[in-house]
Amino acid sequence: IFEIPTGAYADYFGRKKSIILSSFFLVMCLFIYFLSSNILMFILAEIIGALAFTFASGALDAWMVDSLESKGYIGRVDFVFSHAAIIGKVAALLGGLIGAYIGSINLALPFGIGAVVAFAGLLVSLFFIKEDFTARKSLNLLEGFSHIGSIAKDSIAYGARHKVLLWLILSSMLAQLAFQPLNMY
Repeated sequence: IFEIPTGAYADYFGRKKSIILSSFFLVMCLFIYFLSSNILMFILAEIIGALAFTFASGALDAWMVDSLESKGYIGRVDFVFSHAAIIGKVAALLGGLIGAYIGSINLALPFGIGAVVAFAGLLVSLFFIKEDFTARKSLNLLEGFSHIGSIAKDSIAYGARHKVLLWLILSSMLAQLAFQPLNMY
């Protein structure tokens, strides 16, 4: 649901701003989880977490590709992405093990520590991501939302016209609804 508007946001307002928003929403999500004690707060945290991940989805990769191109990188970009995926998987494994150990002490602590780490990521995004190599379109807020709306409309129409894509989206959504609660449990 959030992929279309967040991708358009990154395209029109900048990948750095999208990554910063992602980091901000991730801090909020983890902090809400840390403080939560009822299902409504967990649902709110999940929605904010979904926003966090979709604002980063594609924006970070696009920023990296643009950044490499602006610096004259002539190597294989897929090599960079494959190494990033390996590092990400190792970090997730280590984070899961450490989080499980900390969670055995107090189940809220991994979320609190995660919020602190995400805040550090927000600071890194603010101060170290440079995006001076792309020319942004000069848009005001209303024009930007109008462009996001037109991209969303075109994307939805495209998905509705191509039945294979529509069935893939629907089956993925149903699978997520079926398996994500078990994952969270």
